[in-house]
Amino acid sequence: MKVCTPSRPLDHLLRRKIFCPSCSTLRPSDPAQPSRKRPRLDRNASTLSTTAINGTRRVPQRNQPLYEALTEIKAKAPGHINLSRLQLALQGLESEHPVTRIALLGLNVQDVARQIARLLLVDALEDAQGWEEQILQQQAAQGILIRYGQPQNASFPQRTTLPILHIPSPLLERLNIELLISSVNAEHSNTTIVPAETFLAPAVGVPTAFDGRQVTVNQPVHSTLVVAQGFEELVTAIQLLSATGFQTEADKETVVLVANLPGSNSQSQDRVLLSDVRRAEKGLAAIRRSTSEASIYSQEWVASGMPQIAKWLSEHSTTEQSSQTASPVVRRLISALLGAAELSVERSTLALQQQVRPGGLDMAVRTQIESAVEGFSRAAHQELQSGLASAWSSRNWRKLFWYKLFWRVDDVGLIISDLVTNTWLPKTERAVYEISGRLTQIGISPVMAESEVPEVQQKTAFEPEPAKPTILDPAPPLLATATIAPSNELIAPPLEPVIAAVSPGQQPNVEMRPPALPVPITTTISTSRSNYLSRQITILTTTAQQLVFRTLSISGLSAGLSALTYVSTIAPTLYEAGSIFAAGTVFALYRMQTGWQQATKTLEHGLFEEGREVVRRTVQRMRELVDIKAAEIVPGDPVEQQMLADAQGTVGKARQAFKELQEQSRSAVSEGKR
Repeated sequence: MKVCTPSRPLDHLLRRKIFCPSCSTLRPSDPAQPSRKRPRLDRNASTLSTTAINGTRRVPQRNQPLYEALTEIKAKAPGHINLSRLQLALQGLESEHPVTRIALLGLNVQDVARQIARLLLVDALEDAQGWEEQILQQQAAQGILIRYGQPQNASFPQRTTLPILHIPSPLLERLNIELLISSVNAEHSNTTIVPAETFLAPAVGVPTAFDGRQVTVNQPVHSTLVVAQGFEELVTAIQLLSATGFQTEADKETVVLVANLPGSNSQSQDRVLLSDVRRAEKGLAAIRRSTSEASIYSQEWVASGMPQIAKWLSEHSTTEQSSQTASPVVRRLISALLGAAELSVERSTLALQQQVRPGGLDMAVRTQIESAVEGFSRAAHQELQSGLASAWSSRNWRKLFWYKLFWRVDDVGLIISDLVTNTWLPKTERAVYEISGRLTQIGISPVMAESEVPEVQQKTAFEPEPAKPTILDPAPPLLATATIAPSNELIAPPLEPVIAAVSPGQQPNVEMRPPALPVPITTTISTSRSNYLSRQITILTTTAQQLVFRTLSISGLSAGLSALTYVSTIAPTLYEAGSIFAAGTVFALYRMQTGWQQATKTLEHGLFEEGREVVRRTVQRMRELVDIKAAEIVPGDPVEQQMLADAQGTVGKARQAFKELQEQSRSAVSEGKR
């Protein structure tokens, strides 16, 4: 293996401390030493970096089942768990002695949080170190991660996204912790609900360019200290925490307030730690001036509240962990994650169940459709009244006065058909198409009920009138349900046998009829108009012809009787004979007038009632379709149901593995006590 040789200008200390990245061997302290005597560090796949391709991680045996279960949650239920916090938990399971990450978050600014971090990490018996200035003088909007270790050489710039400061602090080494210093936006207190990730995975500003541009990256932590400067910020922080939507009680307990209240004599509480940075700075400055002022330092340090903060850090670290038990901090984090995941899966399942419950139509959409149907009904009745009123006062209708029937009796059907077609609900018919389109858009098939479908009887003129047996199962005619194929051929649907009622001893008469098909609402008005016209035109034409024939017949009989009277009498007079003819003609015309007026009144009243009935049936059917759709049980998405089932299974598996790990930890603790 080829060994890299350090360049001569490098410092002797660097040659002793630096590893060669290409050969993974320790560089000798003396360049003249033979390479064969250099110690070799063997590396396997389990010691590769986390960025190595297909690199495996060495996980303790007791943590292996839980580690695999959490990894499965990451793959199958990523939407029900915070992935950044899950990654932090997985990193905690990979180590025998995981590091606890604690956040110090200031409100909008980080000044007080940085001062508290410096006071906690400083060694009072030593002079001021360079890292103390780095903590205080770094950019306020940029986060920083403080870890235990020797300060890095300035000649080797950091390659991490988050600035890391290594400090040889006894507190960091003893408690095995690292501090994340950042800030939280206090404007969140004005919102309804603040996400829990604001404190459990705070956003840290990371520089992306030399011109100061930054991006925010969420950094998960095990516990959080929210630092407030003064009483006003304390009230704001309390409001902010009260508006935070913590999913579990464990997450809520990991967030504690630190209030910097100068001159306050109050005692710290469970969720609020009081501090006085000014007194702590005063005590630190006193002992650094002279060790003879140690009493002043002790008095000011205790009064500043820093011991309570250090005690809280000790309680939320991994100092009590043994080699046979899992870290309590990691277990607390995993318990909170599993609780939040179970709650998220439960809520998603409940939401999916509510989707399949009655109420398949959204309330807002239903309200809009009902308003449209109500407006359609009102406009249809108004058009019916105004249209018929204009029809009866039109010039075409005046052509059918009773005395004009003598020369217009053959035009009765044409005139009535033209009047009814142009004035009887033409706009309403177009509005039905619009409402039907809106119903189809929301998933409702606009068809009439089977009992409301108007019956159409079609019969050719030359076909003889058949016998009228009692049909047990009526069905529409074949031509009404036929369809047109692409080849322009008439294709009828499959026929169904219909048995007519017969007398005993006779052969049953089997008649083939097409099956009943649903009739769309759009054809209701046109079908009703055609049916009514076909009936009324026949009736009015027959009535007009009969009235004209009767009038002419009576007038003819009166004329014959008048002539017979004039011839048969002894002294006939033209006056007497003419009076008989006049009386008969007047009587015939009177009957013609009254008969035709009665027929036209029947037509007017029938058209109005038929229009009202058609509109009523159409509106009623539209409302029924909306109600049926609203009460419809909509099946849920099978893919979403399967995803929820998989997520529930993986979370349950992880919960079981977590319980087993807890039992092993309890057993190890009880054996250690024995």
